[in-house]
Amino acid sequence: MDMDDDDEGCSSLASQFARHLEENECVKTKSELTRYLEENCEKSVESFDLLRWWKEHSTRFPILSTLARDILVIPVSTVVPKELVDGVKVEEKSSLVYY
Repeated sequence: MDMDDDDEGCSSLASQFARHLEENECVKTKSELTRYLEENCEKSVESFDLLRWWKEHSTRFPILSTLARDILVIPVSTVVPKELVDGVKVEEKSSLVYY
């Protein structure tokens, strides 16, 4: 067996392996976002924990799960910042009048 036979054998083996990956969809051809958007929706339940869902699916969607975690852990503020109420006069508990 000479070097040319070895090269042909490796080339053939590599192409067979590439074909196998394509046939078994092991090659990620779609972006993570595309794969996420193609997923079926979860059933609507009252006790659905969005952070837990992203944690459980972090191996399938590593980038999106990191983004979701970073965004979803930001505390929601119910206090109106001073900059937003400048020029606003409170007349009643629940109504704001702009002037």
